[in-house]
Amino acid sequence: MFAVRLLSHAPEPDFRWPPDLRKLLHSKFSQAAALRQSIGLPSAETTAYRLVHSEGDRLSGLVVDIFGDLLVVQSSASWVEVHREVIEATLGDLYPEKTIVWQQSATRLRQDGWNDEDAEASADDATDDDTVPSDAEDEPSLGAEDELSPSAGNMWVQATGLETQVKELGLAYVIDAMGGQKTGFYCDQRDNRQMIRSLSPGREVLDLYSFSGGFGLNAAFAGAKHVTSVDSSIPALQQYLANAQANGFDAQLFLTSPSTADLSAPAGPFMALYKTDVVKFLRAAIDAGRTYDVVVCDPPKLCPQVAQLSRATRKYHQINTNAMRVVKPGGLLLSCTCSAAVASGEDTFLDILRNAASTAGRRITVLSVSAAAMDHPVYSEYPEGRYLRAVLMTVV
Repeated sequence: MFAVRLLSHAPEPDFRWPPDLRKLLHSKFSQAAALRQSIGLPSAETTAYRLVHSEGDRLSGLVVDIFGDLLVVQSSASWVEVHREVIEATLGDLYPEKTIVWQQSATRLRQDGWNDEDAEASADDATDDDTVPSDAEDEPSLGAEDELSPSAGNMWVQATGLETQVKELGLAYVIDAMGGQKTGFYCDQRDNRQMIRSLSPGREVLDLYSFSGGFGLNAAFAGAKHVTSVDSSIPALQQYLANAQANGFDAQLFLTSPSTADLSAPAGPFMALYKTDVVKFLRAAIDAGRTYDVVVCDPPKLCPQVAQLSRATRKYHQINTNAMRVVKPGGLLLSCTCSAAVASGEDTFLDILRNAASTAGRRITVLSVSAAAMDHPVYSEYPEGRYLRAVLMTVV
């Protein structure tokens, strides 16, 4: 996938060969931490943030998220697996009080030349317990918990079901660092969630592909009139319900699609969480004539590779066409894509939205185009790192 990954190309004054990887990583991790501190992370209001963002922090293939007392590493490059113990030890030196969780992006590792035999050999070198790599893309490896870091108070974990509670923008979230999507929480949407908070007071809000409730909870916190959230994942919605309850919101999870009556005249809980397919929900809402003041559409990655761009474009078109149809005239739609093949193009996603508006018989005016939060920096020499695009628009 990558011919070369550069960790450093400018020798330090005391540069020696072979280079001291632990010293280099210590410097880069410290620089990354200083950058986050300069933008106010962590804070009393936010304890979930990204410490290392791969190419954005000149550490290609390595992602590190901090979730309160957890430090979650996601590996997608061979060099990260080969030097896993050095990475662990260096992070342990800097954050001795945190529990380290290791995740593997299996598909990307295989693309990078790492195979199951390599993973097994590395695991055998690191621990007496056998470790079985996952075959699912971006899913964690399963294995035994083992204390490997030499740093006192620091524990190395490769296990499922590890939860912690964090805060973001003053809201509480329970995060399952191994059972959730990505590294357990989408820190990249923080700024966009704050934007939705500012737009929600007194309005009816629809949160599509809600995951664990980041957008919906911010709408509720701001004083929305009513919040409807839709996702097809029961574990995600159960997490959402727990988060809503942790923040004192009246929420109820429905395991069946809403009826026409439910859509036409919403009643019951302040926050209604529906376990159903988003496309089916939108069709039902359109049939019922149901519209919302604010709609958030944040689907999962639909275009993991450029070769799938045509198919993904059709899917984005379908979803956004129907999402626009359930926005009240003059209402707001925040539509997102986390597919780099779509987001990195200057006008690719905007063209999709313009075409969707034409199909829906609506007119849109773009109010803002935003990207990932500031703790997800993009290296100027690697524009492909722009993987998230969020477009806020009025729909008439």
